[in-house]
Amino acid sequence: MKRNSLVEELTGSLLDNIVDGEYSVSDTLPPEARLADAAGVSRLTVREAVGNLRARNIVSVRRGLGTFVNPVEDWSDLDAVVYAAIRRGDETVAKQLLEVRRIVEVGGAELAAQNRDGDLVAALDQAMRDLEAADSADDVPAAAAADLAFHDAVLRATKNPFVPVLYAQMRQILEATRQQTSSVPQVRSRAITHHRAIRDAIAAGLGAAAREAMDAHMDQTWDDYRRIIGTDEGDYRG
Repeated sequence: MKRNSLVEELTGSLLDNIVDGEYSVSDTLPPEARLADAAGVSRLTVREAVGNLRARNIVSVRRGLGTFVNPVEDWSDLDAVVYAAIRRGDETVAKQLLEVRRIVEVGGAELAAQNRDGDLVAALDQAMRDLEAADSADDVPAAAAADLAFHDAVLRATKNPFVPVLYAQMRQILEATRQQTSSVPQVRSRAITHHRAIRDAIAAGLGAAAREAMDAHMDQTWDDYRRIIGTDEGDYRG
C-alpha cells in the first residue's frame, strides 16, 4: 500500500475517533510514537495524517503542550463537518440544515421563476414524474433521488453559478436526510403536493408565488421531520 493511502486511512481513522468522542474537544492526541504503534505505521505517516487534520483546523498544535482537538464550530472543512453530523446522528443537524435550505432555496425559487425556460420546466416535470412513480412503487432510494433532482433543477435555473455550487457542498447530508424522510409514504405525498405548487409557480413565472410555495415546503419538511423523530423543537426558524 502506498504511503499516501496509509496517510489518508490514518487521517480518516483519527477523524472517526474524534467524531465518536474517543478524543473529545480540548483533549490532546496521543504522542506520535503511540499512534504509530497502535496503527502499525511510521511516525512520518502519523505526522502527515495529523498535518491533514491541522490543515482542516480539526486539531491545533500548542507548542510544548501537544495536539488538541478543536470544536466542530472551528473546523474549516465542510466535508468533515458534514461527515461528523451524519455519523453522530445529531437531531439538531436537521434543524440547522433546514435553516440553510430556507436561506438558499426560497430565494432560489423566486430567481428560477424569473429565469424560467422550457428546459427548466421539462426538468421539473421529469423529476415530478420520477417522484410520483417512485412513490407509487414505494421505492425510497428512487424517491429521494427524484426529490433531490427537483431541487437541483430549481437551483440551477437561478442562473447564478454560486447557488448550485454552495448547495453541492451539502449533498452528502442532503442525501442522508432525504432517505430518512422519503421512507414515510405520508411525507412523500405531502412533499409531492408542495413540489407541484412550486413547479406551477415557477412555470408561470410568478416569482413571489414560487418563493411562498418553497417557503411552505420548508415548513412542511420540518413539520414532517419532527413527526418522524418524535420531537417537538418548535419553529426551526426561531
